[in-house]
Amino acid sequence: TIFFVMFSSGALCYAELGTSFRKSGGHYTYLLETLGPLPAFLRLWTEFIFIRPAVATYVSLAFGQYVVEPLFMPCAAPTALVKLVSMLGVTFVVAMNCWSVSMAARTQVLLTFIKMFALILIIIPGIMALVNGKSHMLFYLYAGIQTPLPAVLFLYPLVIIMMARGEIFQLINFASFSRWLFIALATLGMIIHRYRFPDHPRPFKVPLAVPVVFTIVCFFIVGLSLYSDPWNTGGSCALTLSGVPVYYLTVKKSYIPERWKKAFNTILNLTRVKNQAVRDRFTDTMACTV
Repeated sequence: TIFFVMFSSGALCYAELGTSFRKSGGHYTYLLETLGPLPAFLRLWTEFIFIRPAVATYVSLAFGQYVVEPLFMPCAAPTALVKLVSMLGVTFVVAMNCWSVSMAARTQVLLTFIKMFALILIIIPGIMALVNGKSHMLFYLYAGIQTPLPAVLFLYPLVIIMMARGEIFQLINFASFSRWLFIALATLGMIIHRYRFPDHPRPFKVPLAVPVVFTIVCFFIVGLSLYSDPWNTGGSCALTLSGVPVYYLTVKKSYIPERWKKAFNTILNLTRVKNQAVRDRFTDTMACTV
């Protein structure tokens, strides 16, 4: 009941945010309109640097676990083998997206049909078991990658590093901290925006107590995460704050001394040249393979 009330409150808050700011962008737009550009940038920074890679990593690890575990039952599957299969799986997905976007899309459609068939096979026996008085927890994970080639190539090494160093539940804690933090900031921003712009059109408006209580609960979850798992959540917090200097180096350049700007532009140009060389080499390799 508590969880139902909490998530219903969150849904109501996001319904107000969505109807108040009719722009695409989700969290980025909500934070940009209510709290300003820095929190909005940090949301994108954390999403790209570690939330998206962490989600892809623990989905891949779950895939490896499901593939390897039946081969070793009733014993536990070797962790190294699970991670190896997971790495091969995510490498295959990345290679497919690099090779052909259309082939990746067709594969995703095929996997969707397989997923629906598997869900039917799970749901029907589950309902029969529930009717007979038994209960089961059904856990199904699915991931699809439809990002441009540079983003895929950038995320791939991050996913491999996280996969080699982390476990599923550690990664879930790692990513969840930042997600709950920005959920709390979004609803806090909604409250502040109400106070600063009372005449802003809001087609849907929830009672003030709802976002206040929900925001307090979200910040409590963030604090509890830091207390219960300081290593993972502390690392997540540090990576989130690391976006602050990046923001001032790339967005708010007017605050940066001229010398720093020249040094940063030099490094950026060298990086672009290196990335172009890598892309050209990759294209030549793929052409030779064909």
